[in-house]
Amino acid sequence: MERFLIETSHRKQDCGKLAQGLHTQDVFSQFDWACAGGMHTGWAIVEANSETEARLKVPRLVGGQARVVKISELDVSRMHAAFPCWW
Repeated sequence: MERFLIETSHRKQDCGKLAQGLHTQDVFSQFDWACAGGMHTGWAIVEANSETEARLKVPRLVGGQARVVKISELDVSRMHAAFPCWW
């Protein structure tokens, strides 16, 4: 399995619908939200076999705007070999 960062921005008036959609999909608790701070965006790190599979965790309401990015842990030894000038 691979890891993906999902970013879902939405309009203030869509908060309730989005929360309901994520709750129905049982993924609401996987997201961290900035709505209370005035930035109507949620972020989640999910495991999936592909970007397409990760996108299935995004409700249709924001599916077109959601960003899904493959992520990985940083391997410091490989980074040191690739970019010795940083160290």
